[in-house]
Amino acid sequence: MNRNILIGKIGKSIRFNNNKIEKGGGNEMMLFSTMARMHPEWNFWIVGPNELSKLEKFKYNIMFPAGNVKSLYDTYEDICKDKFKPILDNMKKYGIYDKLDCAIFLSGITGNTNCPDLLHKKDGTMYKQLNSHMNYAGPYIYTLNMTNVPFFCLAEDARYITINGQDLCNRERLVLSQWNGEVNARAHILSLDDLVTQKSTKHKVVYADIEKIPLLGVAPDWKDKIDISKKIKSEVKDRFMVLSNGCGTSKINTAGNNSSRLPVYNKWVHEATKGTEYEGAIVYGSWDDEIYDEYPWIVKKFIVDMNEEIEKCKYTLVYSQIRGFVTAKAYEMITLGIIPFIHPDYDPDRLLGLPEFLFVNSPEDMIRKMRKLDSDDELYTKVLKKCMDVIKPEWLDGSYLVNGIFRRIADNLGWEECTDAKGVPNIFNHFSKEILKEDAVNTTSKKPTKKLF
Repeated sequence: MNRNILIGKIGKSIRFNNNKIEKGGGNEMMLFSTMARMHPEWNFWIVGPNELSKLEKFKYNIMFPAGNVKSLYDTYEDICKDKFKPILDNMKKYGIYDKLDCAIFLSGITGNTNCPDLLHKKDGTMYKQLNSHMNYAGPYIYTLNMTNVPFFCLAEDARYITINGQDLCNRERLVLSQWNGEVNARAHILSLDDLVTQKSTKHKVVYADIEKIPLLGVAPDWKDKIDISKKIKSEVKDRFMVLSNGCGTSKINTAGNNSSRLPVYNKWVHEATKGTEYEGAIVYGSWDDEIYDEYPWIVKKFIVDMNEEIEKCKYTLVYSQIRGFVTAKAYEMITLGIIPFIHPDYDPDRLLGLPEFLFVNSPEDMIRKMRKLDSDDELYTKVLKKCMDVIKPEWLDGSYLVNGIFRRIADNLGWEECTDAKGVPNIFNHFSKEILKEDAVNTTSKKPTKKLF
């Protein structure tokens, strides 16, 4: 059965070129390419800003060989001059306006209001919008409100479990995320017939393996690239590090009310290793510039430039800002041959299926376990291989994640026809300057420079 599915990333432009992929970006690109390749009989329509028109034709053919991904979004100027109406016009041009099955959007940053001339204040005046919110969130809010298409939210960021826009009335039918629970959305309008009254609504959040999206960029032979002997022979000072970007309030304060990762890393990485053989452990990532001067144990460097450090590293710490909200970090570290010790707030419900040995209750407990592994190479190798066995082949080809997403959508909407699809070959490089794998590119004998559209 043919289906028409709206896709996109709220609050962001979908990039199909190399921008920021080496810093861990590109999740939405890998996910939508995998969906489209697994379901060549379905059509996928990008609603918001994207780089599809900049993609070379041979690359488009690799990512979307069935030609079943198109953009409904024109230029920023064309969209905004008529308050996003061209998106609906494009739907009618393609004959899908009244044939939409659902919308699958990754959640992201929005403003309080995102659509111009929509939300009214109690005094009758209109709310104003920032241009960034109008451009990157407005198209999605407008489309959801005007089409009333069933909306399923993929929440991969703990800061954006539900959509914060007060001008969205066609709310999430289900939030597919990285924990189980229920959340209250920010007060919002309930219909387009009343643009003043606002009310908060509750939304069910279901754990749906969304943290596995980055694994779509991991090669099936990843285990063969890990040299365990080199890690065993590494100097002790090189064996423990953390790969994490800054987030929230940057500096450590004494009020205990900031959302930064910094206090946790200061306690668990910097302070805990003082006076031990692991002293000098470094946190690598992107932080506010002032942090690097004030905290020299935080260094601006990204995975793509860290082959030497990764080859020597044996251990890391994985932490989540919101208790119970799991991320891809533990899996990513395992695919690099690094044993991830799990902070008490990271996976208390044991959603990730990790070995119990990895869970630590204090910095001292973590140090004790690292010493135990360092004193017994056989035990270290056994634990690392047990971690590596957690990553399943079906996690890499999309069959586990994508089929799980569509099964939940089908159950919610009562689709009678929705069978699991076969997984697809990996064509992406996660944490690399080159998005597409070389062998995937080489399948195209000719590489034209002509743009697709």
